[in-house]
Formats: sequence, C-alpha cells, structure tokens
Amino acid sequence: MTDFEKLSAHWEKMRLHLEELDKEDHEAKQMCTMAVFYGGKYDGQMMTEWQVENKLCNGQHSYDGSETRKNGGVCHHAVLDNNPLVDGYLSPMWDGGRLRYETQEVYDILSM
Repeated sequence: MTDFEKLSAHWEKMRLHLEELDKEDHEAKQMCTMAVFYGGKYDGQMMTEWQVENKLCNGQHSYDGSETRKNGGVCHHAVLDNNPLVDGYLSPMWDGGRLRYETQEVYDILSM
C-alpha cells in the first residue's frame, strides 16, 4: 500500500467516524474532508478542506443547492454545497470520500 493509499484510508476512517457521530459541526467536517488537486500549481497535493478554506480559497464558495433539493429540484450532491473555490480550478467534484479540484485542462482530458 502506497503512502497516498494509507493517508486516504486514514481520512476515510475519520470521515466515517464523523458520520457515525452524526456531527453537523462545519469545522469538524472541514477537518475530516480531504481535497486532492489535479493540474495547476497545486497538482498532486492533498490537504483538508479546512486548509483549502483558510489557505487557498478565493473568498467564494460553491453553490448551495439545499433549497433546490428541498423543493424537489435536481442539482449536485449535498456534500458539494458551500465548498471553497480556488482560483485556476473548477468547482470541486466529489471523488468517493474526498473533494477533487481539477483545472479545466485536466477536466477536458479526463472527459474525452
């Protein structure tokens, strides 16, 4: 198992533990949610959502679709609501237990 896989497994255990406790504490969620970057100046880096929020965020956050879902509308998964946006990267995507930030170039390549 690579170091990356070990770290991913560790954070997944923490995330599951947080869900078990049914915490709604936003800061606790940020400490347990991992973000990984593909492309751009942060390529290959992995950090907590808290680090992204406090070190890289451009002051904006992804769309909050809670009202849309509440009214029966269809939009992105709730886990993607209000996540920090980072200059040079698309809005974060959910990648099976962590946030994934991609540049437009990486997104285009993966979408071929």
